[in-house]
Parts: sequence; C-alpha cells; structure tokens
Amino acid sequence: MMNQRQTALISLLLGSFPAFQSGDAEAAIAAYQFVLKDTDERDLEQGVSILVNGLYPGHDGRFAPTAPQLATAVRMARDKRLDSDRRTAKRLPPPPDKVVTEEERARVKARFEALLANVVKEEKLEDEARVQRERERFARVNARFDPPQDDASIMERLMGYSVGSPESEREAS
Repeated sequence: MMNQRQTALISLLLGSFPAFQSGDAEAAIAAYQFVLKDTDERDLEQGVSILVNGLYPGHDGRFAPTAPQLATAVRMARDKRLDSDRRTAKRLPPPPDKVVTEEERARVKARFEALLANVVKEEKLEDEARVQRERERFARVNARFDPPQDDASIMERLMGYSVGSPESEREAS
C-alpha cells in the first residue's frame, strides 16, 4: 500500500502525461505500487523528477512511463544518491596520538631485523635448493638424450642403417 507522499508523487507523474483510459490508469497504478513497495521516498521523488523533466534516456514523453521505466528511474536516482553519499562520507578518523618511547622503538626495530634476517635466510636456502633441483633435472634430461659418443657405441647405433656399403652396391648392380 502506498503512503500519502508516494500517492502524491504518482499522481504528479500520471498528471504530467496524457490521460489514461480508466482501466489503464488503475492497472498502471497497481504496477507502480508493485515496483515501489520497497523504495526509499527520496529515490522515488528523484526518479519521478527524472521522468517528468525528460531526463530518462529513451523515454517517449508523449506517454506515461511503464512500471519498469519508473523502477529504472528510481534506481538511477538511488545510485546517484549513494554515489554522492560515498563521496561525501567521512574518512576514518586518524589514529589517536600515542607516545612511543625509544625503548619501544628499539624493541620493534630488533624484531623487524630478526624477521628480515629469517626471511632472507629461508629465501637463500630455497634458492640453493631450487638451483640444485634444476641441475639434477638437466643432468637427467641430458643423460637421456645424449648417447655415448665413442666409436663402438656409434657403430652399434648405426648397424642396420648402412648406406653405400660395398656389399649392397655389388648386389644392386
């Protein structure tokens, strides 16, 4: 159910456009009530203003807006209001002034340096382990694809694939 302010705004909206047939106006008001049931009045007022002033993109001003157009105009007004609220919202207050003693500064500095030394040591160990793993992997790959290069191994690999041997030339002729 619409309150008095919403009813006045809908009346203003419908009065700004050509008259409905009696059944059409009742159906439009029922549709408007449905889309406006959870709407903030500030947004409704601005949404109606968008429609009445012709600022709604694509709306033909010769006809009253449909319920979806009204809902979209209200959302446009809400988004504009929320953006404005976010821009003007106060930032977090600065932290309270705290007196830090030299003893506290030295303690924090020592803890930070210990943390830094620990991180550097762990990173160095990880780098050494990574380099060793890469060397081992390269050695395995090379062992697999790098056959022995001595004469006996080469002849063994080439057996059966001889080209231009004297025996095959005599038989070919």
